[in-house]
This record gives sequence, C-alpha cells and structure tokens, in this order.
Amino acid sequence: MNEDKADLETSGIPVAMAMDDTKPISIDEPSPRTGDLPYLGWIPIGALIQNSYRILRQLGEGGMGIVLHGVDERLEREVAIKFIHPKHVDTEELHELFVREARAMARARHPNLVEIYARGEYQGSPYFVMEYIKGTTLEEWVAGHEQRPVALDDALSVLDQICRGVSALHAVGAVHRDLKPSNVMIGPGFRAVVTDMGLAINLGGWAAGREPVAGTPAYIAPEIAVERHVSPQYAHASDVYAIGVIAYELLTGRHPFESKRVADLLRAHIHETPRKPSEVAPGLPDVFDDVLMRALAKDPESRIASAHALRTALAVARDRLSESSAPTRIMIADDDHACLRWTAKFISGSFPNATLDLVSDGATALQHAMRDPPSVAILDLSMPGLNGTELTAALRANPQTRDVPIVVVTGVGGAPDWRLLLRLGASGFLVKPTDPDALVTTIRRLLV
Repeated sequence: MNEDKADLETSGIPVAMAMDDTKPISIDEPSPRTGDLPYLGWIPIGALIQNSYRILRQLGEGGMGIVLHGVDERLEREVAIKFIHPKHVDTEELHELFVREARAMARARHPNLVEIYARGEYQGSPYFVMEYIKGTTLEEWVAGHEQRPVALDDALSVLDQICRGVSALHAVGAVHRDLKPSNVMIGPGFRAVVTDMGLAINLGGWAAGREPVAGTPAYIAPEIAVERHVSPQYAHASDVYAIGVIAYELLTGRHPFESKRVADLLRAHIHETPRKPSEVAPGLPDVFDDVLMRALAKDPESRIASAHALRTALAVARDRLSESSAPTRIMIADDDHACLRWTAKFISGSFPNATLDLVSDGATALQHAMRDPPSVAILDLSMPGLNGTELTAALRANPQTRDVPIVVVTGVGGAPDWRLLLRLGASGFLVKPTDPDALVTTIRRLLV
C-alpha cells in the first residue's frame, strides 16, 4: 500500500483515493468481520422498525451502510433496509450522503433502478426502505457463468437495461458515480437493476464544485481520477465511461486495463488506450469496436454523449450483424389491434427472416402454439379467452410448448402479477408503451 501511495504522489494522481481497486475510493471500508454480525447489538434479528418492518437477516455491508433483509408486515412484502453504518452515525457529512442517496433513488423511478419505498430514523440512525431483489449481482453472475465471455445477446440485454436505468437517473439531474458490476443486480425475469447510489450527486452540487473525488478505481473515468472539474454538461460522462468499462468486460471477458496495483490501474485509465474488443475476444464481431472505444474516450467531450446514446449505438451495432439462418417464428398475442400492428411492424423490421403469427385472444394463441410451437411468444397480460397469466400456465403445462420463451407485455398489473408469472415460468416482462429497442433486445436474448 505504501508503494502505491508513493507512486500516486509522484504521478499527480490524488492520494485521497483508497488503495483498493474494487471498492469506492472516498469512503473507508470496514475490516473483515468474524463472529456475530455488527448490527445485532442495536438492531436484533426479529426487531420491528416503526411498527412495520420486521428484521430477518443481514444482506450486505459496505463502507457507508449496512443492508438488512426484512418484511413489511403492513403491506406483506419483502424489503431491503439500508442503515448508515454504526461507525458513521455521528458523522454529519456521511449523514448527508446517505440522505442524498435516498433522495436520488426516490426521484428516479424506473424498472431498471432499485425502487425506494420510505425513509426514517431508528435510534438515531437514518435508514431507507427499498425494493428487495431476489437474485445475484452482475459480478457474481458473470463469475458463475460457464462461458467466457457471456453470450452476446445476454450481455447486450444487461447493458441495454443498465443504460435505461442510468438514463432515468440522469433525466432527474443526478449522476451515479459508482457504476460497477457489484452495483447491478440480476433479478427474476433477467431484470437488471442498478443499485447503491451512495455516491450519487445532483448537478447543482457538481456545478458549485463542492463534490469530492469518488468512485471505484477499476471503473473510474479519467477526468475524475485526475480531479479535473468538468462543466455540468459533461458531468454524466463519468457514468458513460463506467458503463463502457462494464460493456468491455461483458463482451470480451476481460477488463480494458488489468493491474493489481491501484496506481497502475489509475494511470492506465488516464493515459492508455485499451486494445480493440475484437482483438481481445476474436469471436466478438468488430462492429462493437467503435462503440466501446468511443465510450472509453479519455476526454468527456469526445465520449459517447449519454447513456441513451450508448444504448442506441450498441443496438445499431447489433442490427448490423446478419440474422441467423435458423427458422424463427414469433407469436404476438394482443387484443389491442393497434398495439398488435405496431409490434408486428417493428419486429418484422428487426427480424426480417422471421415468420410472425398474430392473434388477438388467448384461446386462439394457445391453439396456434399447440399446432406449431413458436420460437418465442409475446403475450399481452389482459386478453379475452385466456389472459396472459392463464395462457402462460397453459403453455408451460404442455410438453410441446413447455420450453417456449414467453415475454409478457402489459399496461396494467403490478408486482403480484409479476411474481405469479415468474412462478409460472414467464421469461421476461415489459411495460406498455413498450420500448421497441428493449423488446428487440429481449427477443434476441431468448432466441438462443
């Protein structure tokens, strides 16, 4: 660690950064713990917070907070509850960071951002209650994946969802500042959710120049590493860079800059140009090279302009690849004829070699699927004859259609519907009005 610090001092890289390339650099991390969990003395298992939240267990611990698993007994749903770390309870600055995280999460409502339900204080410690996501982090998902790198369309689906969530955060004037695989959850239905906005800021604070250097060295943008203050117009560019690093990892199986020493890693982000992705992963089509290299541009003014623009560029690159020669049959079931025609038009443009089977009620959809099982089924939740839930159950119950991928698209319904559909075997969900790029990305992932 002393050697790293000396290198940083002589290279002009801020020494304020922690000597750990996988953790946030502006907050001290706790030492590894053994024995009893640290919160047991002040929030025991089984405790009831505000007469609503029953504590079940600890989910995780970071430098600033502890996340617990609980049950909202009033609304009968599982929740995650984040408390400020006990050692920071009396630290005014970190209190403000903690509250700011809750506010950033509450302002930006999106399916690909973790949802916050409430915030409060318990025995002098602030906390907020958020959505509990059953799943694994993107970091764990990649580490446990049998393929290196992961399948192309799986990777693109995750990246598409990350970009959508981050775009929603940017739209409310916030910047995440700590995007990395461990801060992305992969939940049921292959839903990717951006979490942990403990370092998020609003652009007002950015414009005033009040923000300290923060982030994780492995994913930090060059301008942040050298403490270059950029105008609010380019503040979100650091998040685009971090997504670019994640994209590089997912598509190639390797980090663009690999070093065990933080000083060398930061120096690489600032000065070195990564190899083209297709050179690192020979099986990766070179249509993605330009997109990722622009996302990793050193100058934020030269970088891809936004998370939305990065998402679009990845989709365009994917469209340039030739479609599979394997026969594809896509069934679309929707009783809204306008939606049915729109969905068919868009899918036919993205999958020109596919055969489309268009039906307007669930009973007919089941008959067609039994006669000729589709490669993928796009089902509306609310339909006459059989609704989407009933149709999903019927398809899964029959040996001929048991393995057909099912995407449920709906303008109505909520969390209970999603949970039921998951149990029945639905492969994914989209909300009307349907984002066409999200629909195409989802279909491509399922056509494997």
